[in-house]
Amino acid sequence: MTKLTGWLCVILLATSACTAEPARAGHPSPTGSASAGAAAPAAPAPVATTLGDWSAEVEEARSRTRSTLDLKILADGKVTDAELSEAKSSFTTCMAGKGYSVEWADSSEEFSVGHLGTASPDQGAMDAQEDAVRECDAKGAAQSVSLYYRIHRNPGHLDEREIMAACLVRVGAVPAGYSATDYERDLMADPTPEYLDSALGLQCLRDPLGHSR
Repeated sequence: MTKLTGWLCVILLATSACTAEPARAGHPSPTGSASAGAAAPAAPAPVATTLGDWSAEVEEARSRTRSTLDLKILADGKVTDAELSEAKSSFTTCMAGKGYSVEWADSSEEFSVGHLGTASPDQGAMDAQEDAVRECDAKGAAQSVSLYYRIHRNPGHLDEREIMAACLVRVGAVPAGYSATDYERDLMADPTPEYLDSALGLQCLRDPLGHSR
């Protein structure tokens, strides 16, 4: 089996995309004058002690899927570890039936796809892979996988602007004093700053509350 080097397929908010470069799917787009190497005092991460209200997102996920498996998992308004495993297994099995292997990231909805005997895929092969991903998404439980990681990333349903701003300060990607208001202002700015596509920016995107550190 040969890995399709550089192919990274990402399910984020239950939409799929494949690209020849590392994906920035769903990454916020703040600007600002901070440099990636700027030193900053550590800022405490917002802390949630209870599970927040995710009912609106659960309803949205239900409305966006026609998958029997997705609807079954979402019926009780939550996604358990066992249901996540079932959802991933369903997608992996579907892809295997089309000749693709799937490797999931340890703690996110990202996955990489490989194909038997394809060392240098042409555009036709890449298009076929994207078609396979879309078809297996539709049959599987992409909404459930996405919701699971969204909840585990921010279980208290804290304000996204606040947790992202605090994380960016905490890791030193932006100066102390960078606020939720700054982050919100920067979302629509163009061009986006390089530091948000750096390891520090992606670290905050994937784990803004520092659960894995």
